[in-house]
Amino acid sequence: MKPKLHIVWFKKDLRLEDHLPLQSALGSGEKVLLLYLFEPELMSGKDHHHRHSRFAYQCVQSLQEQLQAFSLSLCVAYCPFETALEIIEIDYDIECVHSHLEVGNDLSFRRDLKVKTLLKQKGIEWRETAQNGIRRGGLHRNQWDQDWKNYVHTEIIPLQLNGTNTISIVLPSLPDHWIAAFEKDGHPEQKGGRKAALEQLRQFREEGSFSYQKNISKPLESRSSCSRLSPYLSFGVLSIREVFQVGLSEYNKGGNKRNWDAFLSRLHWQAHFIQKFESESRMEFEDVNRGYILLQRAENEAEMQAFFKGETGIPLIDACIRCLLSTAYLNFRMRAMLVSYFTHTLFLPWQKVAHFLAQNFLDYEPGIHYSQLQMQAGVTGINTIRTYNPIKQSREQDPKGVFIRQWVPELQYLPDELIHEPWKLSKMEEQFYDLILDTNYPLCRIKVEEENRKNSVQLWEHRKNPLVQEENLRILQMHTTSNRSVQFRAKAILND
Repeated sequence: MKPKLHIVWFKKDLRLEDHLPLQSALGSGEKVLLLYLFEPELMSGKDHHHRHSRFAYQCVQSLQEQLQAFSLSLCVAYCPFETALEIIEIDYDIECVHSHLEVGNDLSFRRDLKVKTLLKQKGIEWRETAQNGIRRGGLHRNQWDQDWKNYVHTEIIPLQLNGTNTISIVLPSLPDHWIAAFEKDGHPEQKGGRKAALEQLRQFREEGSFSYQKNISKPLESRSSCSRLSPYLSFGVLSIREVFQVGLSEYNKGGNKRNWDAFLSRLHWQAHFIQKFESESRMEFEDVNRGYILLQRAENEAEMQAFFKGETGIPLIDACIRCLLSTAYLNFRMRAMLVSYFTHTLFLPWQKVAHFLAQNFLDYEPGIHYSQLQMQAGVTGINTIRTYNPIKQSREQDPKGVFIRQWVPELQYLPDELIHEPWKLSKMEEQFYDLILDTNYPLCRIKVEEENRKNSVQLWEHRKNPLVQEENLRILQMHTTSNRSVQFRAKAILND
């Protein structure tokens, strides 16, 4: 008879700590295979970028190092789950697959449905465990807030790996040229892995947190004042519960309560948006408020391409795009400003920027990405319409143009008072500052304030559409926490 086997399928939970599926498998008393798959179908998705695979590879290597201390190893393969299962079944009787529930994109969800069907046909149990306080599906939010609070306050049980009975097996491996590219140094992005995550957490706890609120909106200063933990949370190198409990401990020490309170509230909002996406994942493709599907938007290819390249002629927009393309990071305010410019100023469909941003955010998390994208695009119906003026943001958040000069060197010689609006240069000033507009830097011909006003009127007017109003009630019923708040908020909207 073949020996029985339990599989721990690591996905976006690349850690050993606070990992209930791993604990469950190790407690079975049977042989255990620790498995991580680079899946070709997911890696070919429109929202995927090689930087995501590189970060995942670094996280996997870090996990391997942790396991080696216990003479254990992680089986890393490049193939679909079905292929791995077929090979493993040759020598083992697979009794159970353990994994976390993944709140991923449509591709990963359809993958899970196929795996579920396959395992059921083979009589193999699949134990999926919720993580980060997210529950599968859900037609309402009753009790969700309290359940999440209970989750993050629950004590984390230390994992015991001594005496673990694991196996290794040969599966299709990553191509050598990919591994060489992943291991190449010099990338200006955050490094993956547990060690890097804990160091980033230490840096924020001991240094960055003290200026968190002050610098959270500034494109340059936020790079060291914000936690920068989002990639590690997205790939599951750290769990929300781990980070929350560290933050709560710091909050209770006193002396920096305001910053830690703001940070902890954002962990709650992160979970809120992921749960929203889990409950209504069609928002990956269409407006969550179906009434906005009726709103017609233009599709100007030239404007889109200028945006994607950081060549709009608006300095802060271009600096943010170029910084994002190079480092895979922007703070929240600048992300919101980019989406506002794309969907409000240019009045382009949010779907046309969704994959571009997903590819370039190292911390891309579908649940947050699409929820926030739609909220900023003004197509939820229940949120206020937020329109950002990039010139105003530039003067407020980068008054001396330090961030702009770093990423748009064409403007480096402009004085502070001109760097935010170079289109106001006279011909003599262009010669003096060595900046010939439309030659070595684009001349912006879009009147931002005028376009924002015009398009905001359309968005606000569309809120009166009967289908938008009907959808508001449905959305509030589904995504808020009590019937009382639903009725109150719905009434307020209907009286607008």
